[in-house]
Amino acid sequence: MQFFDENITFPEGDSFENIDFSFAKFWHSTFDGACFPQTHFSFASFYNVTFKKCVFMLAHFYGCRIQKCTFEDCSFVEGNGFSNCEIDDSQFNNCFIYENIFRNCKFNENVRLHNQREPLIFGLIPKAHGFNEKLEPTQISGIYKGVKDGFSAGEVVSQMHRYLFLQRQAYTRFNSTKKFSAYLWEYLAGYGLRPLRVLATLIILFFVFSAWFWFRTTSLSDSLLLTSGAFLTFGAKTNLLDHLSFFDRALYMGAAFIGMSLTALFVTVLANVLLKDR
Repeated sequence: MQFFDENITFPEGDSFENIDFSFAKFWHSTFDGACFPQTHFSFASFYNVTFKKCVFMLAHFYGCRIQKCTFEDCSFVEGNGFSNCEIDDSQFNNCFIYENIFRNCKFNENVRLHNQREPLIFGLIPKAHGFNEKLEPTQISGIYKGVKDGFSAGEVVSQMHRYLFLQRQAYTRFNSTKKFSAYLWEYLAGYGLRPLRVLATLIILFFVFSAWFWFRTTSLSDSLLLTSGAFLTFGAKTNLLDHLSFFDRALYMGAAFIGMSLTALFVTVLANVLLKDR
């Protein structure tokens, strides 16, 4: 089958029920309000095709080449999948995605997935065609994983890191049973993907310890040097500890441990972001 320069607005109903579009070619066409229940697209080609307010249910895209296409306000209700597809320069705008629909796909750097709602709410509840599925929060992590894997296959590192972060964030919110450690790892280092968070924590704690030692030594310059010596382990102004209490000395040792740990963590996370998958 070949579709060229078709612009069709469909009435409500099953437009393409149980149709096999294997090896079909779709060029420069627009499908508005179509419904694709149990429809198969195996090794089909799509170029400059727009799907508006379409519903896909048990629809399978296998080995397809999708270029410069737009899925706008579409609903992937249940049992859908893009498998082994190559998707280039295409957009998914305000689509309802019920579960992970991308498996072993490859995205290029111009693929975009937009939603007007919060990033973690990755879909709208479809109301047309009688489908009223609701997105299960436990599925969100898997949805982001499929998108992340697509960008990883296309070697789009920045987008891969973005969706890896969203995947882990969603897992923390809706799947994890160890909430405290997961949230701590998120806010401290962004799951090993946000080195600036580690640096910010290091700077904040540096000024907290400096303020304490300033209060204890009554000298701002001495407190800054003492804290710097602790955090960077070069031992500046350690003679001041002779006149401080045991608690202050223990606090100094704690500052040294925190400084070494956060510095090492910052270098590790930075290296992970800059060097991983490059």
